[in-house]
Amino acid sequence: MSLQGPACFGYRLSRGEGEWRWTAFDGEGRVSAQGRAQSRAMAAACVIRALAEKALAENASADNAPAEDGARPAAQEGRAA
Repeated sequence: MSLQGPACFGYRLSRGEGEWRWTAFDGEGRVSAQGRAQSRAMAAACVIRALAEKALAENASADNAPAEDGARPAAQEGRAA
């Protein structure tokens, strides 16, 4: 499954001998995480976790980036935005 737009991602689940393999992709089709799990449900949970961690990391870096005018984001100044 994949979506297009600013929040692009993709994933693949495949069944091996006694295990499930999972791969998560970024919006450009590059592998961002992969692993193995004992069940399909666990593999799906791993994909969700990997995609969530990537999204959180991207949001955190965007939140900490200086504004175009050089001002610090309001969250860094101790007040709500």
